[in-house]
Amino acid sequence: MEDKPNIYFRADGDSNIGLGHIIRSIALAEILHNSYTCYFITKSTVPSLKEKILEVCLAIISPTNTVDIISEAHEIITKIIDDKDIVVIDGYQFKTSYQRVFKEKGCKVVCIDDIHTYHFVSDIVINPGGNIPISHYSSEPYTQVYTGFKYALLRKPFIEAATKKNPVRYEESNIFICLGGADPHNHTLNVLRKVEKQNESAKCYVVIGAANQYKNQLIKYSKTSSLDIKILTNLSAKEMVYYMRKSSTAITSPSTVSLEYLSVGGKLFLKQIAANQSANMKYFIENKIARDFDKNYGLTSLNEQLSNEKKDIISGKQPEYLKRIFRSLFIGVRKATSTDINLYFNWTNDPNVRKQSYSTDLITFEQHERWFHSKVNNSNTILYVFEINKRPIGQIRFEINNTIAIINYTVDSSERGKGYGESILRQGISKLRSSEKDISKICGYVKKDNTASIKAFQSIDAIQEEVSEFKNSYKFTIT
Repeated sequence: MEDKPNIYFRADGDSNIGLGHIIRSIALAEILHNSYTCYFITKSTVPSLKEKILEVCLAIISPTNTVDIISEAHEIITKIIDDKDIVVIDGYQFKTSYQRVFKEKGCKVVCIDDIHTYHFVSDIVINPGGNIPISHYSSEPYTQVYTGFKYALLRKPFIEAATKKNPVRYEESNIFICLGGADPHNHTLNVLRKVEKQNESAKCYVVIGAANQYKNQLIKYSKTSSLDIKILTNLSAKEMVYYMRKSSTAITSPSTVSLEYLSVGGKLFLKQIAANQSANMKYFIENKIARDFDKNYGLTSLNEQLSNEKKDIISGKQPEYLKRIFRSLFIGVRKATSTDINLYFNWTNDPNVRKQSYSTDLITFEQHERWFHSKVNNSNTILYVFEINKRPIGQIRFEINNTIAIINYTVDSSERGKGYGESILRQGISKLRSSEKDISKICGYVKKDNTASIKAFQSIDAIQEEVSEFKNSYKFTIT
């Protein structure tokens, strides 16, 4: 049996920066650990987190080099990892220079990021928060950026909760409160005081992490408050779901915990406690998924204002989307050659390909031979073949006219339904832009019944519009 690829997760967490980077890296490791051998590199010393990490990772590694972050990276590539390994980086201190150390080693690099404030040289960036446009990221031409709640990094109990409809709630008046595992400025106490003024008899489940320094203050407040307060520490994901289900309302930070609550469903208020949460906060509020706690808590009309679509944000399909991203790391790209003529002939006469083409007749080999040789030797046509372990999985073709490229792609019939269409589009476009610097616009035409291709183009932020050139079709444009 072939050895599983190695993934090394690099994240830290403490009472100052919180525990979110580690928690969401654990969630990703949980999703991937059956297909990869996972290791965790961290400076964190929180015992409860180490227990969670070792449930899905083979070992925890502590960097010994504390001179600076770049020296640490060189220690890791020298003593710990191999050039065939994958490195997943989650933390705002791991900027361009840090990523470059691993890229120059030859590793595949994945960054988890939700602030997009520096240039990325990683192979992949995953933003699991609000739908930040890909264009907001500064990155290399080969870097693939995935943004949106479909990539939310949630642990298994939350994914399972998202797939269950209409969960039973025990008490409508119960309130779930969690402002992250650390809450370094004790915003939790201020939230409780405001809740007490609005609903003095409510039962509040207050969740804090091992890095929270204010537990004693919260306990002291709970003893004198008119609220019925239960302080809960170091809950497992399963326990978090239990208390969320007991509460019809939640007050959380606009971070992973807000998405965890939406996997269960309920009325959500957000309390921003860090600058890096502003993008998520803005997205939630503008799309009426939640309300600003400071501005809206206590308004009786709130239920009517919230969107009815919020439960669809966390679909429970997140693990499959994330697995597809990591599978894409093993896709190779090469230019087509004359020896690929039979491969292309089989692809072009695939029944589904003919159905979605604007000329649906079967192609004879003689017709194909003339067409293929005219294209493979044409400087205005670029053909790329995509492979996994030398096995072809699809192709992409660009027809170039001045600065505009028209795109056509195919996924092999044996590989459909695995998300490869999106990967082929992303990598093909990146490859084109790397080699053809003058391309200003890339366009593709898709029939309206071709759901898979429509979703693939939508996933890369292509502009979609109705067209008159082809009947019952959309035009997608990437600039």
